[in-house]
Amino acid sequence: MLSHAYDRSLGGRDFDEALFKHFATKFKEEYKIDVYQNARACLRLRVACEKLKKTLSANPEAPLNIECLMDEKDVRGFIKREEFEHISAPVLVRVKRPLEKALAEAGLTTENVHFVEVVGSGSRVPAIIKIITDFFGKEPRRTMNASECVARGCALQCAILSPTFKVREFQVIFVDADQIISENEEALWFRLMVVRQGHFLAGGHHPLLPERDHPQGLGHRPAVLHLPLWTSEREAGQD
Repeated sequence: MLSHAYDRSLGGRDFDEALFKHFATKFKEEYKIDVYQNARACLRLRVACEKLKKTLSANPEAPLNIECLMDEKDVRGFIKREEFEHISAPVLVRVKRPLEKALAEAGLTTENVHFVEVVGSGSRVPAIIKIITDFFGKEPRRTMNASECVARGCALQCAILSPTFKVREFQVIFVDADQIISENEEALWFRLMVVRQGHFLAGGHHPLLPERDHPQGLGHRPAVLHLPLWTSEREAGQD
């Protein structure tokens, strides 16, 4: 890993909150109800706004209907994706900052990045994908399950923090760009060493991608490697 950057207070909930504030104001004007005065109404509106955000990720517009939201009043709303992006502008401007920071700390430029992988349910918002695409000059990939990989990471982190579980430590100690070579102009190979608790587990040369499918002039540009977490010594030996 060359670098990492993040915004601890930025996430999908911020987009939900933007929709919530928008419709809370709208319903106060149209229906004379203040959802901030009713905890149950706030909860129902937040849940509806989260569903609305997901709908807008796949559709250019979406309705919002809630029966008996407050004071026995049914409420109806409607919003287009363009309006959603407009009210979410303060959130969207923060997406680019971690990208810039990660590249700066790694000493790289966007030309050094071969591809971008997005994970997390929040990455389904089209405006976020557009920001990432414009920044890197290439459309992000979705080769992994956006929700599952985050859930697995959270479960692993919980296990690490829990005194009940004993989690083995895995550490990449050698990923050298000099070891990325081409043999017989047919395949790319990489050399990878991984240790667990000080013991050598895996290494050697393994086929990765056909050369014709990989950008020319790889040189010292970074490669992306997906590392499995072995759950037992037997599995590690088989792998």
